[in-house]
Amino acid sequence: MKKILTILFLFVIVVSCKKKEVNATVIITVLNDGKTVASPTIYMKKGSTGTPTITLSAYDQTVTGNKTGQYTFENLASDDYYFYAKAAIDTLEISGGVTTKVEVKQAPNRYEVSIYTK
Repeated sequence: MKKILTILFLFVIVVSCKKKEVNATVIITVLNDGKTVASPTIYMKKGSTGTPTITLSAYDQTVTGNKTGQYTFENLASDDYYFYAKAAIDTLEISGGVTTKVEVKQAPNRYEVSIYTK
C-alpha cells in the first residue's frame, strides 16, 4: 500500500510540474517619416527570415492596424516572422517590412516592433 501511495504521489508531482505553453505577443507599429500611419494593412508570415517572394494572399495572417498604426499579434510561438505593412497617405502608396525573431522563454514575452515605410 505504501508503494502505491508513493507512486501516486510522484505521479501527481510530475503532472503538476508539467511545463505550461508560453507564447509571445508582438506589437507592431507602422511609421512613415517618424509619424504613425493610421489603419495600415499588416501581413505576417511565420518561418520567414527575409522578404518572402510570395503573393500577399500567401501570408499567414492579414490584419488592419488601429488609428495609431498599431496591431498586437498574440500567442506567437518561437520562430522567425516577417511583418509587412502597406497603406496610403493621401494618394501616396507606402510599404515596408521587417523580420523579427521571436524566442519564447519565460513570461512575459512581449516584443515591440516598428515597420518603417517608404
